[in-house]
Amino acid sequence: INLWKINPGYGHFRLGYLYSVQGRFVEAAKQYEKCIAEYPDRDNALFNLALVYYQIGYYSSAISLMKEAARKDNYSAQQWLKEHGSDW
Repeated sequence: INLWKINPGYGHFRLGYLYSVQGRFVEAAKQYEKCIAEYPDRDNALFNLALVYYQIGYYSSAISLMKEAARKDNYSAQQWLKEHGSDW
């Protein structure tokens, strides 16, 4: 089964995850951005992109995306913000 043809957003999400665990954060960000462009309500992609942005040093963008994911009821984003002294 070619998941990329069935759901391209999922392919971008998985590739973003693969790049992020390899420490290839710029490439990961590009894949998560493509996923979000196709599926803007994907809160887990927002959360992962926020983490990648944080790793790259794009702190304000990371916080903004983290808050957006938290407002979409992403528990991990809510916990991350809480641990970093921010609300959503």
